[in-house]
Amino acid sequence: MNRKTTTTSKTHLLRAAFFLTLLFLVIQVIPRVVGQRKTPEAPAVCPTPWQLVANMPLDLYGAAGASNGTFSYHAGGYSFSSVPPTVNVFNRYDPVANTWTALAPMPDSLSLMASAVYYPPTNKIYVFGGEDGDTGVNSNATRIYDIASNTWSAGTPMPDVRSFMASGYNSANGKIYLVSGYNTGFVDSAQPTTWEYDPVANTFAVKANFPHPAGGFASGVISGHLYVAGGRDLNNVSLNLVWDYDIAANTWTQKANMPGSQNNVRGSAVALDNLWVFGGGNPFGPTASTKAAFARERIKGQLVPNTTTGASRYDPATDSWSSVPNMNVQRAFTSGAAISAKLVAAGGYDGTFTVASAEALDACIPEPTPTPCDSGVIVNGGFETGSLAPDWVIDGFNNPPVVSTANPHSGTFSAAAGDFGPFPAPEPIGDSSFYQQFAVPATGGTLSFWHWDYTTDSITFDWQDAYITNSSGTILATIFHQCVSDQIWTNQTVDMTPYAGQTVRIKFLVHQDGFGDDTGMYVDDVALLEPCPTPTPTHQHLRRLQRYTYTYTHTGADHAARAWLQSAACKRWTSSGVADLGFHRHLSQRHVDCHGAEPGWILYRSPQPQWSREPYL
Repeated sequence: MNRKTTTTSKTHLLRAAFFLTLLFLVIQVIPRVVGQRKTPEAPAVCPTPWQLVANMPLDLYGAAGASNGTFSYHAGGYSFSSVPPTVNVFNRYDPVANTWTALAPMPDSLSLMASAVYYPPTNKIYVFGGEDGDTGVNSNATRIYDIASNTWSAGTPMPDVRSFMASGYNSANGKIYLVSGYNTGFVDSAQPTTWEYDPVANTFAVKANFPHPAGGFASGVISGHLYVAGGRDLNNVSLNLVWDYDIAANTWTQKANMPGSQNNVRGSAVALDNLWVFGGGNPFGPTASTKAAFARERIKGQLVPNTTTGASRYDPATDSWSSVPNMNVQRAFTSGAAISAKLVAAGGYDGTFTVASAEALDACIPEPTPTPCDSGVIVNGGFETGSLAPDWVIDGFNNPPVVSTANPHSGTFSAAAGDFGPFPAPEPIGDSSFYQQFAVPATGGTLSFWHWDYTTDSITFDWQDAYITNSSGTILATIFHQCVSDQIWTNQTVDMTPYAGQTVRIKFLVHQDGFGDDTGMYVDDVALLEPCPTPTPTHQHLRRLQRYTYTYTHTGADHAARAWLQSAACKRWTSSGVADLGFHRHLSQRHVDCHGAEPGWILYRSPQPQWSREPYL
């Protein structure tokens, strides 16, 4: 039996209250929420830090990276977790959703250290060459990935097998360029070739040879020039060389060296018309038993590698390198790409294992700021006396810090704490530290110093520190507490405003645990910076160069007129001469020198006829 429900007054009231509440939300709350969503975020401070993002689906290193401006794509690689370890995976990273998607796998597994290049006219990605990480067999394949259909096809093979190449797309002529690299699994097979690939004709052309054959470069095309940086050459030497290939002229020119020493197998990408490089390192210690181009899991004699978190950027306009924030994870063989101005570093080799982690950096270039001046408060901050004493005090003697010529940032000397190898072995237990005490000016200023860091250990056991302490040694601020091996000079600044008027110390410390894993730090160019004073104006600066003609116009009976010019700034008078009995008389303003602001001229005259001022010709 159907039962009819009677609606009560209470029910009507509840419904009315509900709809009134809903109406309030529609009118008041929802527009505010929408408005908040549309409010642009405040611009981030430049430079911004690297941020860890979602992990890749598989831990690996040596993937080839490219981007279509919306996503980044990472092809192939080598994974210690996979059997076989050389993999043909192809993954896409979405920076908005912060997710990874596995796409159609590559057609083959000769995929370690291939070269991936995005070709905008057809929305396709070209993946060239690569190798098998176990056998060292290289590929000459040209693989073409269609983003729209998620399918692969084959292009004309390269003229020879190759891996570890530099590469880039030149929008000016629509061609892809592939440079140098190896044709076996060993670095002594480095080749000098430069190939130009035409995606329309599907053909290769040979161009001017690369001057220094190697592999494992950072590279990218900027304004018709392919820049090739770093790598490892056929003599197993990690390079800091930078080369500029002028595509139109078909010529190579050497440019400013890349900073640091871990410049092999770095990630790289082009953003904001700069070449950004990150990570890298020599995957083997100095006594490794092989010249293999990559880090094999079963190599004998392998030492802890010098992988790095370091990053920097090259500006072709100024032919100069600048430091950028370090990454969070040490990684060599990382896969780099730029999604517009967002840099992506995916996977890599951390010195022990392949990693799945990825991180991103919103690329930005800081606006130039006026160069400050050294206040002179910190004495012997460049260690150019050749000694720490008497300005610097050693308070940690394991090992005692020294002044060395081995690795200066500028000049001849720098200070060294800890152990780099030249110090007595074995690794000591304890602290190697030194400090200088100084009075902070009332304006505060900015403390600036450069440091170069080295380690074969982890922060659990060894570390490199910098502190601000009071005059008793109590820590007021930890500038950094780290255990890194960037092996690149890095500038550190500290705002000293909180310590204005106080007596403080700047202290540098390296701690080691005596286990045999060296850790050290070089320090140089320590200074307290202040805004440069405004130069005192000179006599010549204040000379008034413009002149005027003052014209007296006779309007009545003959009479004499006299005029004076006064400098309002310094109250100095000068007679302008006499104008008498003329229909027009011209008075030329004299130059008056004042030690002060630029003079402002006032005309005084007696009696008061009509006067006018015109530019003096």
